[in-house]
Amino acid sequence: MELLRRVDFPTVFEIMKEAFPESEIRTAARQEALLENPHYKIYVHRDEAGEIDCFLAIWELSNCFFGEHLASKPSTRGKGVGSGLLKVVLNGLDKPFFLEVEPPCDEITKRRVGMYERMGLFLNKFYYEQQPLREGHTPQRLMVMSYRSPVGETEFIPYKREIYRHVYDTEL
Repeated sequence: MELLRRVDFPTVFEIMKEAFPESEIRTAARQEALLENPHYKIYVHRDEAGEIDCFLAIWELSNCFFGEHLASKPSTRGKGVGSGLLKVVLNGLDKPFFLEVEPPCDEITKRRVGMYERMGLFLNKFYYEQQPLREGHTPQRLMVMSYRSPVGETEFIPYKREIYRHVYDTEL
């Protein structure tokens, strides 16, 4: 695991575009500009040939960590690379960690939530609106997972405020 070098950003952005719908990623220019933000980091994993095959984008905020994107190349999916990268990062955290997931309503979303649960994350029992990362898109109804222990909706409000402010550039 290593921090992303700016020269490798195009590779990470290609993985991001393959793994997420347009509404859940910024434009390339806006995403790359985040590399200047001291709160935002991208960790990458490289395969045996030295090529990036997985990444985790994370925000270090004053009261928590927020996992924004975790994705692998299609050829690497299902081989434990993404969960391995996330596990290394989670083990080094000293504040609560949150990420957003689609509600588990089909086979893919249930498998994704199950993977996170096996790693010690909890699916919290409330809905959450992911603010749009691109103009022209609407908020997405998601759920929040937390590391080490579940949180209630009221308990999550201070974290949500900070996530909205820094990640989505909006106020609650």
